[in-house]
Amino acid sequence: MSVATARTYYGTARRLDLPSAPPVRLEPVEVPDEQIIAGLMAAGLKSLSDALDAGKELGEALEVASAGAQGSAVRTGLLPGRQLIRLAPDQDTLALGWYRTTAGDDRVCFFCAALASRGAVYRGDSFKESDPRFSGPGEVKVHDLCRCGFAPLFTSGADLPDSVAATRDAWDLASSPFSGHDKLTAFRRYWSALQRGEDEILALARAHRDQETVARLSGSSMLDPTEEAT
Repeated sequence: MSVATARTYYGTARRLDLPSAPPVRLEPVEVPDEQIIAGLMAAGLKSLSDALDAGKELGEALEVASAGAQGSAVRTGLLPGRQLIRLAPDQDTLALGWYRTTAGDDRVCFFCAALASRGAVYRGDSFKESDPRFSGPGEVKVHDLCRCGFAPLFTSGADLPDSVAATRDAWDLASSPFSGHDKLTAFRRYWSALQRGEDEILALARAHRDQETVARLSGSSMLDPTEEAT
């Protein structure tokens, strides 16, 4: 279903942007059943182990493990469709690249927002090590129950959704004084503050580690250590 939905979406977007182009059929990357089963088992067992270690009773721990396995199943089930869009330029010579989309609400996590802030990624580009928004192996970076997707690009300089531009502006605003991985740390502080309902000025002060402004606006002389990215 993930692949079928992605094919329909990709084909529709392609026809709208390139109405005279001949159709193309994208072939998905195969994910072996054994890999899927092993991943779900690992997610469920780890959740169960963590819950038991935290002192939960067996019944409650099993509920936690079930939710963990379901979240992993959503991520695994949607992976082929996401890969189809993300890797389309490898099969479709008319595809120029892609960009990441989010649900655009206050439940979007800081990491997904940071990834979306990169905007258009054109053919030949990659997850460069110098870009602090990307870390770890793989290119379709999503978490369990992630609602983010990938959208294709067929025209250079195409207008992206307002939500993409907004996350880019937020990234630049929060991370500009920093370099390397400190950029992502600053953006996390900023995004987490906004999700707690703090106004943008206080969120920006937290991002930039401005102790004086944080103390003045929040009535506290201490910065919350939980705002630090690990």
